[in-house]
Amino acid sequence: DWRKEASRMGGYYQHSIFTMVIADAPNCHAGFLRKRPSQELWPISSEDGARFVFRRLPDPERAPMGNYDPPCISTRAWALQERILSPRLLWFSADEVLWQCRE
Repeated sequence: DWRKEASRMGGYYQHSIFTMVIADAPNCHAGFLRKRPSQELWPISSEDGARFVFRRLPDPERAPMGNYDPPCISTRAWALQERILSPRLLWFSADEVLWQCRE
């Protein structure tokens, strides 16, 4: 598999619309959509009528997920290529969903 696919990985990831990164799944057989604990939310409306919802991060001491290196990711094949070559990443972790984009 490696000999056949390694030379193609750049094209797969660089031309993707986005790459889903399942940060906390221990393997490819584990699910990632699960019930999340309820959170305290604060809805806010701006003067122009736009609406936003703010929430408290589950663990304020933890680094933002953009700098987060989940242990499950570093043990998976292709994980480094996913993170370096993909122009956009949609991260799913136990605590949050994060959009990461180069631009």
